[in-house]
Amino acid sequence: MNMKKIIYCILLLFVAFGFQSCVDDEKEVFNKSASERMSEALANYSKILQSPKNGWRLRYYAGADYAYGGYNMLVSFADGKANVASEITETDTIYRSGYDLISNQGPVLTFDTFNPVMHFFGTPSSSSLDGYQGDYEFVIMSASADSVVLKGKKWGNKMVMTPMPEKTEWKSYLDSIVNIQNENIYPEYVGTIGSKETKLSFTQYHTLEISSGGSSSTNSYICNTKGIEFNTPADIAGHTFNSLSWNNVDTTFVGTATDGTKGSFKIYISPEYKKYIGTWNITINGTIYTANVAQNVPGQSFTVKSTQLPYPFVANYSSTDDKVSVLTQDLGIFGEYTVKLCPWDANAGYLTWSDNIGMESTITSKDPLTLTFANNGRWSSYTVNSYLLYLFDSAGNRIGKYTGGNYKFPFVTKAVKVQ
Repeated sequence: MNMKKIIYCILLLFVAFGFQSCVDDEKEVFNKSASERMSEALANYSKILQSPKNGWRLRYYAGADYAYGGYNMLVSFADGKANVASEITETDTIYRSGYDLISNQGPVLTFDTFNPVMHFFGTPSSSSLDGYQGDYEFVIMSASADSVVLKGKKWGNKMVMTPMPEKTEWKSYLDSIVNIQNENIYPEYVGTIGSKETKLSFTQYHTLEISSGGSSSTNSYICNTKGIEFNTPADIAGHTFNSLSWNNVDTTFVGTATDGTKGSFKIYISPEYKKYIGTWNITINGTIYTANVAQNVPGQSFTVKSTQLPYPFVANYSSTDDKVSVLTQDLGIFGEYTVKLCPWDANAGYLTWSDNIGMESTITSKDPLTLTFANNGRWSSYTVNSYLLYLFDSAGNRIGKYTGGNYKFPFVTKAVKVQ
């Protein structure tokens, strides 16, 4: 027998023995069908979900790659119904809806009837078909009495549920988180770690931009009852931090890195911010409106008032590029309706009330300080050059034009500081 035939015969023997071994293992390990094993797993997960007496704290993250940050959702499960509360709504309101455990290429927890909290981030809007890129179906990665690890089925963000302490009232827990958010109204903080000056910049979503030693990074975070915790450890000036605590007395964020290094970050207000405070002449459709600009949130925004305008409005400030912007915002109440400042393309005849759309400034002269205004580029279809006042009901439906005075402010072009 030549060598080729010998090798061929040996291979046949290996295959035969290997096949027999696999068959025996199959009988030994998989004594139940895949559907039976999945049914048992789902039944076990159901017991785990319903076991905590005070429900779970879900660290919910929205956005592709956690882009929209983390939010607290308190959830309890029983008999196919879920009770859900969150910091994103009234803290004393619990929303009840259906849930189910299903097999869909693995065990999946799905909130299969609409819940205003759980479906908020995944609900489409006029500006985005994906909404805030949130999930309401989750692959169960692991589950025990101590924690349930979930993965968003569509967007893939990892989220963790841990049992709520039995004696902690949901409203009190959420209120403590909201209080920290209300106290932390400042966008930027600075501190020195070692020899590196470090700046922390909070975005409008729950993400934090960290700048130190000429490099920068962005980390998503979620608020807790003491401050913030990062979804993955944050590198701050070469040291790893898992969380930062808020000190409302000193208005600082403090923390200890995993190597024991201490960090403390104090409010930073750009010195350029104060130059905008004073009296301005704003040109709207060729008419001069005299307005007073005052500090609103220090370093972050201004309040603009004029006897020629029916309501004061807020102008936001960005220290990054030294710009002032006026965006979609609620101005006040008229009768039973909310008055909203809506960006408007007066040339095309279209308006919008989507968030973060409006106009921003460019400094064209320093003496006197002069600003020109232009579209901020957030409205893909049209160009903002004007504003309208419209009425909206409590459900967010547009009712009609504001009728308590002038509602139309076309062609906002420039502002000159006069005092």
